[in-house]
Amino acid sequence: MLMLLRDLLLESPIPSSNWMPTRSQRLAEAPQVIRRRFGSGSGFRRPSARLRDIAPTHLPIGGARYVSGDLIEAEVQAEITAIDAPVVQGWAWLLLLPVFVVMVIGLGLLERDAPERGVALVVVGPLAWGAIVWAWGVSQWEVSLTEGGVAVCHWSDVRRGHRGRRIGPPEVVTAQMIGHTLVLAGPDGRAAIHLGLWPPSAIADLHDKLPVWGVGGPGFAEPGHHHRHERRHHRRRRG
Repeated sequence: MLMLLRDLLLESPIPSSNWMPTRSQRLAEAPQVIRRRFGSGSGFRRPSARLRDIAPTHLPIGGARYVSGDLIEAEVQAEITAIDAPVVQGWAWLLLLPVFVVMVIGLGLLERDAPERGVALVVVGPLAWGAIVWAWGVSQWEVSLTEGGVAVCHWSDVRRGHRGRRIGPPEVVTAQMIGHTLVLAGPDGRAAIHLGLWPPSAIADLHDKLPVWGVGGPGFAEPGHHHRHERRHHRRRRG
């Protein structure tokens, strides 16, 4: 029960794009995706996806749209080469409930000739929620595979287009789990990332993706040895 509650609080309820391959499919093609991402494997063309997710889907015609293969490939490459925890996790969505209550009270005050207090409640609620989510997000780390190698950066760095702190080429970077902390070490630097508030799916990404990148270390010897989560959660913090 506690594990289920932890999952609900730490995972993101926002699903991934419905044109994305499944998690197992993405991991299976990860080596090829990485080669395409960093300059080799030219000539590949991912097929577009035809989706029937526009109403009315029960009719023989209409209700369909196409998503280009280029867009799908870009999303797959971004997903394979970045590992992080979602910023807007389940607990943040639950916080919207008291925010909604506060806003309703504010709207009631507007109708009772208390405009100053009403406007304050309507505005302060969403602003406070946004500030809490932002404070949480800027303190979190993302592990990414870049042209320069493995790097770590804060969510705020990603938003500003910064590359973050370089650890080194993946083949010489080592990863180790010490309790709830991931330690990455390489010729260019060292980073310790606390994973206490990372959801299980994000930790599974570490165990499954780092070996595919070429990163080794205790517990990261071979891809796929860790339990895999087939959740289709979209955890990209750039979105």
